[in-house]
Amino acid sequence: MKEMMIASKEFLALANLITLFLCNSS
Repeated sequence: MKEMMIASKEFLALANLITLFLCNSS
């Protein structure tokens, strides 16, 4: 269970990074 929570947290952080990058590039 803990590993899944950590993985989802990393995925959310990655999604936030991508969103920021897309917003900045446009």
